[in-house]
Amino acid sequence: MKRSYIQRGKKKLGRSKTPHKVYEEYLDQLWRTIVRLRDKGLNQYALSQGIEKPGVDCHHIFSRKLRNTRWDTRNGILVMGLHNYHEPHVHPIKFHEWLRNSWFKAPIEYDMLKVRSELIGVQIDRSAMEIALTQELMTLTKLSFDWYTLSFNKKKKYLLTLRKEI
Repeated sequence: MKRSYIQRGKKKLGRSKTPHKVYEEYLDQLWRTIVRLRDKGLNQYALSQGIEKPGVDCHHIFSRKLRNTRWDTRNGILVMGLHNYHEPHVHPIKFHEWLRNSWFKAPIEYDMLKVRSELIGVQIDRSAMEIALTQELMTLTKLSFDWYTLSFNKKKKYLLTLRKEI
């Protein structure tokens, strides 16, 4: 029997996720919601070409595996769906040139984000990241209730409803 499974009776159950993985998934949901709200649910690449299409995927400009910029909302853009068939993966060089020259206010912002994403060995404070993302969410939505009084599960459900409304 594999170590990653616990067997009870005849049913194999996967290991439960560690608390920090659950928390990181919550931060991912928070990041995704903010990017959707900021981009108003529209595909930003198509919008720059004068075509209004709904955006489906919140795409990380630099890989989400890079901890330094994983939850930085400047590292996200809303693009067309269809898994890896959207513009960032089909023509990555063209897409990054467009980002550098058109999406960011100045090319130096793109360069700074790229340098930040390439730093190695930086410790990320997840709770500070949650506070920063929550403040950004509050400025975008103008919440009529206190976000911090909600339970963890209610926060996740609220984020899901926000994403569906857009």
